[in-house]
Amino acid sequence: MLFGVFMGLISEEPNSFHFMLVSLPIIGLFSFLFLMLSFRLRRVEASKKQIIIKSLRGKKTINYQDIEWISQPAMIRPVLISINYFDRENEQSVKILIMPDTLSQLFSFSLFEEHEMTTFLRENILIHNPAYSKTNEPSRWIPILQIAAVATASMLLMKLLLP
Repeated sequence: MLFGVFMGLISEEPNSFHFMLVSLPIIGLFSFLFLMLSFRLRRVEASKKQIIIKSLRGKKTINYQDIEWISQPAMIRPVLISINYFDRENEQSVKILIMPDTLSQLFSFSLFEEHEMTTFLRENILIHNPAYSKTNEPSRWIPILQIAAVATASMLLMKLLLP
Protein backbone atom coordinates (compact mmCIF):
# COMPACT_ATOMS: atom_id res chain seq x y z
CA MET A 1 0.00 0.00 0.00
CA LEU A 2 2.91 2.35 0.74
CA PHE A 3 4.23 1.64 -2.75
CA GLY A 4 0.83 2.66 -4.15
CA VAL A 5 0.96 5.94 -2.22
CA PHE A 6 4.46 6.63 -3.56
CA MET A 7 3.37 5.84 -7.11
CA GLY A 8 0.37 8.13 -6.66
CA LEU A 9 2.69 10.99 -5.80
CA ILE A 10 4.95 10.58 -8.80
CA SER A 11 2.42 9.39 -11.37
CA GLU A 12 0.35 11.71 -13.49
CA GLU A 13 -2.56 9.28 -13.84
CA PRO A 14 -5.73 10.25 -11.95
CA ASN A 15 -6.35 6.65 -10.78
CA SER A 16 -3.00 6.57 -8.99
CA PHE A 17 -3.79 9.84 -7.25
CA HIS A 18 -7.23 8.55 -6.17
CA PHE A 19 -5.63 5.35 -4.87
CA MET A 20 -3.23 7.48 -2.83
CA LEU A 21 -6.10 9.52 -1.37
CA VAL A 22 -7.96 6.38 -0.33
CA SER A 23 -4.84 4.65 1.01
CA LEU A 24 -3.61 7.42 3.28
CA PRO A 25 -6.50 7.22 5.80
CA ILE A 26 -6.23 3.43 5.88
CA ILE A 27 -2.48 3.62 6.57
CA GLY A 28 -3.16 6.26 9.24
CA LEU A 29 -5.78 4.05 10.91
CA PHE A 30 -3.49 1.01 10.99
CA SER A 31 -0.61 3.14 12.31
CA PHE A 32 -2.85 4.41 15.10
CA LEU A 33 -3.97 0.87 15.98
CA PHE A 34 -0.38 -0.40 16.12
CA LEU A 35 0.57 2.55 18.33
CA MET A 36 -2.29 1.74 20.71
CA LEU A 37 -1.26 -1.91 20.69
CA SER A 38 2.27 -1.00 21.76
CA PHE A 39 0.95 0.78 24.86
CA ARG A 40 -0.70 -2.44 26.08
CA LEU A 41 2.26 -4.69 25.35
CA ARG A 42 4.03 -5.77 28.55
CA ARG A 43 7.15 -7.72 29.46
CA VAL A 44 6.36 -10.53 31.88
CA GLU A 45 7.94 -13.45 33.68
CA ALA A 46 5.65 -16.38 34.34
CA SER A 47 6.34 -18.92 37.05
CA LYS A 48 4.18 -21.67 38.51
CA LYS A 49 3.15 -19.36 41.36
CA GLN A 50 2.49 -15.99 39.69
CA ILE A 51 3.08 -13.62 36.80
CA ILE A 52 5.44 -10.67 37.23
CA ILE A 53 4.97 -7.64 34.97
CA LYS A 54 8.18 -5.68 34.45
CA SER A 55 8.05 -2.02 33.45
CA LEU A 56 9.99 1.19 33.92
CA ARG A 57 7.96 1.85 37.08
CA GLY A 58 9.08 -1.43 38.64
CA LYS A 59 7.54 -4.85 39.04
CA LYS A 60 3.95 -5.82 39.59
CA THR A 61 2.78 -9.26 40.66
CA ILE A 62 -0.38 -10.89 39.30
CA ASN A 63 -1.69 -13.92 41.13
CA TYR A 64 -3.20 -16.60 38.94
CA GLN A 65 -6.48 -16.54 40.90
CA ASP A 66 -6.94 -12.86 39.86
CA ILE A 67 -6.90 -13.67 36.13
CA GLU A 68 -10.38 -13.40 34.64
CA TRP A 69 -9.51 -14.74 31.19
CA ILE A 70 -6.64 -15.41 28.82
CA SER A 71 -6.84 -15.52 25.05
CA GLN A 72 -4.59 -15.93 22.04
CA PRO A 73 -5.98 -14.88 18.65
CA ALA A 74 -5.80 -17.59 15.99
CA MET A 75 -3.72 -17.25 12.83
CA ILE A 76 -1.84 -14.15 14.05
CA ARG A 77 1.96 -13.98 13.89
CA PRO A 78 3.78 -12.90 15.98
CA VAL A 79 1.76 -14.46 18.77
CA LEU A 80 0.03 -12.05 21.13
CA ILE A 81 -1.52 -13.28 24.36
CA SER A 82 -4.21 -11.15 25.95
CA ILE A 83 -4.67 -11.37 29.72
CA ASN A 84 -7.52 -9.76 31.61
CA TYR A 85 -7.01 -9.68 35.37
CA PHE A 86 -8.50 -8.00 38.41
CA ASP A 87 -6.14 -5.39 39.88
CA ARG A 88 -6.67 -5.44 43.65
CA GLU A 89 -4.91 -2.10 44.17
CA ASN A 90 -7.21 -0.16 41.82
CA GLU A 91 -10.16 -2.55 42.17
CA GLN A 92 -10.77 -2.77 38.43
CA SER A 93 -10.18 -5.15 35.55
CA VAL A 94 -7.03 -4.54 33.51
CA LYS A 95 -6.18 -5.96 30.09
CA ILE A 96 -2.58 -6.45 29.02
CA LEU A 97 -0.90 -8.01 25.99
CA ILE A 98 2.22 -10.11 26.08
CA MET A 99 4.33 -11.41 23.23
CA PRO A 100 6.13 -14.71 23.89
CA ASP A 101 9.68 -15.21 22.73
CA THR A 102 9.70 -14.71 18.96
CA LEU A 103 12.63 -17.10 18.44
CA SER A 104 10.40 -20.01 19.42
CA GLN A 105 7.94 -18.90 16.71
CA LEU A 106 10.53 -18.61 13.95
CA PHE A 107 9.88 -22.01 12.39
CA SER A 108 6.42 -22.62 13.78
CA PHE A 109 3.83 -23.16 11.07
CA SER A 110 0.90 -24.20 13.23
CA LEU A 111 -1.46 -21.25 12.94
CA PHE A 112 -4.37 -22.99 14.67
CA GLU A 113 -2.65 -24.30 17.81
CA GLU A 114 -2.07 -22.20 20.90
CA HIS A 115 1.44 -21.20 21.90
CA GLU A 116 3.08 -23.17 24.71
CA MET A 117 3.08 -20.02 26.89
CA THR A 118 -0.71 -19.75 26.59
CA THR A 119 -1.07 -23.40 27.55
CA PHE A 120 1.33 -22.97 30.50
CA LEU A 121 -0.54 -19.92 31.79
CA ARG A 122 -3.97 -21.54 31.43
CA GLU A 123 -2.81 -24.70 33.25
CA ASN A 124 -1.53 -22.60 36.16
CA ILE A 125 -4.72 -20.54 36.24
CA LEU A 126 -6.76 -23.76 36.51
CA ILE A 127 -4.51 -25.03 39.33
CA HIS A 128 -4.80 -21.82 41.38
CA ASN A 129 -8.40 -20.97 40.45
CA PRO A 130 -10.59 -24.07 40.05
CA ALA A 131 -13.62 -21.83 39.33
CA TYR A 132 -11.97 -20.53 36.12
CA SER A 133 -13.93 -21.41 33.01
CA LYS A 134 -12.63 -21.39 29.46
CA THR A 135 -16.11 -20.32 28.31
CA ASN A 136 -15.40 -16.82 29.70
CA GLU A 137 -12.58 -16.37 27.20
CA PRO A 138 -13.26 -14.30 24.06
CA SER A 139 -13.29 -16.16 20.78
CA ARG A 140 -9.90 -16.69 19.15
CA TRP A 141 -11.46 -15.88 15.77
CA ILE A 142 -12.69 -12.33 16.47
CA PRO A 143 -9.47 -10.60 15.22
CA ILE A 144 -9.55 -12.60 11.97
CA LEU A 145 -13.18 -11.60 11.38
CA GLN A 146 -12.31 -7.95 12.13
CA ILE A 147 -9.42 -8.02 9.66
CA ALA A 148 -11.66 -9.57 7.00
CA ALA A 149 -14.35 -6.92 7.60
CA VAL A 150 -11.84 -4.05 7.34
CA ALA A 151 -10.28 -5.54 4.19
CA THR A 152 -13.72 -5.99 2.57
CA ALA A 153 -14.76 -2.44 3.49
CA SER A 154 -11.46 -1.07 2.13
CA MET A 155 -11.89 -2.88 -1.18
CA LEU A 156 -15.48 -1.68 -1.53
CA LEU A 157 -14.43 1.87 -0.68
CA MET A 158 -11.67 1.79 -3.29
CA LYS A 159 -14.06 0.33 -5.85
CA LEU A 160 -16.57 3.13 -5.20
CA LEU A 161 -14.06 5.97 -5.10
CA LEU A 162 -11.78 4.98 -7.95
CA PRO A 163 -13.19 5.68 -11.41
